[in-house]
Amino acid sequence: MPVRRLLRMPGRLAQENATRSPRRTATTASALMIGIALVSGVGVVGASLSRSLSDQLGQTITADFFFTGVGFQGFSPTLLDRVAELPEIEAVSGFRQGAFQIDGGTRDVGAVDGAAFAEIVELDVVSGGFDGLADDGLLVHTDPARDFDLAVGDTVDVVWRSGTGQTLTVVGIYADSTAINANWIVDTTVLEAANPAIRLVNFAGAKLVDGVDLEQARTALDAVLADFPQVELQDQAEFRRTQEDQLGQLLRLVYGLLGFAVLIAVLGITNTLALAVFERTHEFGLLRAVGTTRRQLQAAVFGESLIVAAFGATLGLAVGLPLGVLGTRGMESVGVESVALPVGTIAVVVVATLVAGVLAAIWPARRAGRLDVLAAIARPE
Repeated sequence: MPVRRLLRMPGRLAQENATRSPRRTATTASALMIGIALVSGVGVVGASLSRSLSDQLGQTITADFFFTGVGFQGFSPTLLDRVAELPEIEAVSGFRQGAFQIDGGTRDVGAVDGAAFAEIVELDVVSGGFDGLADDGLLVHTDPARDFDLAVGDTVDVVWRSGTGQTLTVVGIYADSTAINANWIVDTTVLEAANPAIRLVNFAGAKLVDGVDLEQARTALDAVLADFPQVELQDQAEFRRTQEDQLGQLLRLVYGLLGFAVLIAVLGITNTLALAVFERTHEFGLLRAVGTTRRQLQAAVFGESLIVAAFGATLGLAVGLPLGVLGTRGMESVGVESVALPVGTIAVVVVATLVAGVLAAIWPARRAGRLDVLAAIARPE
């Protein structure tokens, strides 16, 4: 083993001490294994989610600029009218949210500005299109279309939150809702007619005229936004980065919680080593009597801790990585189409585990080094 070759005689002692009580070593390493398995498994799922989100945003977002309300607040549609008047802008469309009932179940619905929305977001329309959306039309995602057995030309009876009943006609079916997170889409005019109280826009996108410089367009848009301080402007790269950062924050929170599990496992290594030092007091006294130095004895304790930590980390990765891949494969139905291995995260986890193994041995090693030789020899085995 590397520890044995690196530390020589203390390494041999460390290996033999670790294998002397296989059950205790396995029990201690198993707690660490579970923590590392969870971290590595979640790492695979998280990396796969991040890559899939990045790929999907790259495929679905075609707008050059996005407008979002500060603090997730909506903003007046007057902004869109002002933006549409700019010569640099080819198309602009807002997105609003409402809800209606179908067969007694409440469904969230998005409202867009018809064909202009097709210029800023690619929905991967698989059947039909935006034509007729303003005439009581309805765009349906493939999932609810399958669940309700809907096809282009079918009608759907809905009841809006305002209590207004309406019959909508399916004009298109789309497969990608990554950018808008909506499975049902109507035209803005349809939403306003049925729900006059819904006026604020949740977010909007704008497509530039071909050949217009990005900075030139930003300057023109900033001039308009001077009258709308509650609205934030982002270009496509900034918008994508914001969406990816939101996922990253969630993953960091999960990693932090899982880190506590690993910390508890490391404390378990400390307790096990402390107990081992106590049980081997007589043995350590004899080793000191025949010439083993304090440093060699302490190195043996550190080596034993490293062996347990490496054993737990290896088993954890062997279990966690395949589980992460399987978990990712099971998420294909929700748009996670690629598996990514977080090499950087795995490397950090392995190094941190080995360092934690060394830190866990500090107190037991100090105790072993401070043993009184005569008292230790006199202690019964």
